Amino acid sequence: MALKLDKEWRTGGHFSIMLWYARLGHDPDWFKQHVDVEARPQCSRTDVAVRVVPIGAGGHPGMDGAFKIMTTESGDVAFADSPGGGRLVPVAAEVRSYVLRYDRVGQQAMSEFPSRERIKQAMEAMQ
Repeated sequence: MALKLDKEWRTGGHFSIMLWYARLGHDPDWFKQHVDVEARPQCSRTDVAVRVVPIGAGGHPGMDGAFKIMTTESGDVAFADSPGGGRLVPVAAEVRSYVLRYDRVGQQAMSEFPSRERIKQAMEAMQ
């Protein structure tokens, strides 16, 4: 199913990657493995921006749960993650609410380069 969703909505493999990480869930070190791969310069993706919201930022709209906004040929869609699964949000008016939420989270976040450096520091601290 993940492959079908990735193909249909041209997500760049988002759902397949999520499924792969879910299957690694038994490994307590899976996050470090993921960050190790993402931190390699040759693996940096130009279509993905990494921005860290510092703990000191306090409450923000992103604390309601993870989500992803994807652009497809037929328009934008959002995927809202939840503990029991998730849901695809194809309705434009509702997708706009996720775009607004993303913008509000971004107002609290560090820029991309400092975010990557913060992740690198956290990785080094785990070793």
